[in-house]
Amino acid sequence: MCGIAGYFGPGMVNEERVLGSLRHRGPDARGCWRADVALGNRVQLIHTRLKIIDLSEAAAQPMLIRRLNAPESSQPEWSGTEGPAQFGPDFEPDASAIVLIFNGEIYNFHELRAQLEAAGHRFRSSGDTEVLLRGYAQWGR
Repeated sequence: MCGIAGYFGPGMVNEERVLGSLRHRGPDARGCWRADVALGNRVQLIHTRLKIIDLSEAAAQPMLIRRLNAPESSQPEWSGTEGPAQFGPDFEPDASAIVLIFNGEIYNFHELRAQLEAAGHRFRSSGDTEVLLRGYAQWGR
């Protein structure tokens, strides 16, 4: 089981303290992402990882992709997946990026991945988290 925590509001939670309290849920890796948003608020995503399906760093979380073309384009193009080492706390959030932390298992992720690859998505990892992220980018909720 991975550990996940999120915060939205003014100020900031102590990420090291939260990571410490989640360590038993995911001892293999850890990551944080934060961004300042409107009206003095902040979003923080905190993740501890138990490596099960994809043991590589390509499946690190929080995981992020960015839209490369205009929102009105009928065929959205998305960047390669970025893990926490590739983007930092100064990331400026906007509607062209999706950030995800995930704890769970998608049993049919191989079939969903094949559909997404047929739609033009290119995967960096071999696990189910990136399938969820790209599936949301492709199909929405």
